[in-house]
Amino acid sequence: MSEQKGRTEPAAYFSLMKFVGSFCIVVFLHYNDHFLPRLGMENPFAGNALLWDISHNSFVLVEMYFIISGALFAWVYKDRIIAGGRFDPFIGKRILRIFPPAVITSVVMYLGNALLYKYNGTLWSCGTLDLMELCFDVLFGGKPVFGAANTLNGPIWYINVLMVCYVFAYILTRSYKRQRSVFLYALPILIGLMIQYSGVGFVIWNNSVARGLIAFFIGVLLGMFLAVYRERFTPRTCRLIRLAAGLELAAAVFVRLCPWHGLLIKNIANFYAFLVFPSVIFLCYDCHWLNRLCSTGLVRWMGNISFGMYLWNFPIYLGLHMLVVSGHMPLDVTSAPFFILVTVLHLVIASASYYLLDRKLVGKLTELLDRAQMTRGK
Repeated sequence: MSEQKGRTEPAAYFSLMKFVGSFCIVVFLHYNDHFLPRLGMENPFAGNALLWDISHNSFVLVEMYFIISGALFAWVYKDRIIAGGRFDPFIGKRILRIFPPAVITSVVMYLGNALLYKYNGTLWSCGTLDLMELCFDVLFGGKPVFGAANTLNGPIWYINVLMVCYVFAYILTRSYKRQRSVFLYALPILIGLMIQYSGVGFVIWNNSVARGLIAFFIGVLLGMFLAVYRERFTPRTCRLIRLAAGLELAAAVFVRLCPWHGLLIKNIANFYAFLVFPSVIFLCYDCHWLNRLCSTGLVRWMGNISFGMYLWNFPIYLGLHMLVVSGHMPLDVTSAPFFILVTVLHLVIASASYYLLDRKLVGKLTELLDRAQMTRGK
């Protein structure tokens, strides 16, 4: 993305947001929701209100991922599609970028669970040792889009729903080329809310898809607004908009921290998707020092490995679980050294995944796809 008036690209701070989100999900949320329960243990953070909240509610950070993906779609791909970009290269590159690590982690989860089942007759994941389920994970990114949420490779549901959002976004952008109405991008948000409040689930009409549609297209609308708001408003009006966003965020944080927030927040995922994350992204957009910080190599690396941390999380916890039940884990799983080990494992394995899969394998596959498209174009 090109620089505007000497500023770094608006998406620079996304690297930091993605890494923080991945870290909270893999180290705290999945530790509390998946790792500890399968050992029959309780959450050790009962005495720490902040860590307790992070370990129970970090699932809302997936909404942040969808919003970021939607904003990047608006900034990077929307105009290309309007200019005549075809569907097959667009979705093909998304598949090449997303699916190789998803396929590998799904196979690892299947084989690991098979070994565990042979050892003590149990499974670590909430899915089943079914080759059809593995095929769903490999071919479609999991079963949630078809209304069945249980799968051996739990984090893969995000990929499944993200691909649905990309398909919707492509179709609407082709329509936007003719209609030029931003309200087209509000339709999936309304559909998502209808799914949530209908209480009915089937095929893609389920809560997982609804979460993705709502957050992704909030991101699309936000990205479209950020792309033009400096041009359409005077500097004074921009300052007033930023002030309003800051006040709105402060009010949202106040409500969230109130002891009686449960009475006001009926859907915490939508609360963050509509009120918190868009305000944070908007305010970070013009934060010069933050964007300079996030343009450093270290923060870019953190953003690059965040997806790998998310996808390799279940295989890592499965491996640790097998060490615990077999008696080969010398650490207390509620101790600080264990959390250090978990963090180091995620950083090392996610880095290896990025450099070996994303940069080498995916890079080669993308080159082959580009050559095939050029040959077909001739």
